[in-house]
Amino acid sequence: MTEEPKFILYAEDDPDDYYFFEESLAKVRPGYKLIHASNGKEAIDYLKSVRNGNPVPELIIMDYNMPS
Repeated sequence: MTEEPKFILYAEDDPDDYYFFEESLAKVRPGYKLIHASNGKEAIDYLKSVRNGNPVPELIIMDYNMPS
């Protein structure tokens, strides 16, 4: 029986930070999938799109200091 992937919404504008997190997550929790938003607006837009069938994130991680 295969487990469905779990999703994490990660809002991060720094590509190096995103890459580091993505690589670390793949090693520690390979069943998780990252949804990337490069700013706050993209994160909000993604959350609104959940109504249209996009997966609901299990966890949301946001960079505190990034463009809106």
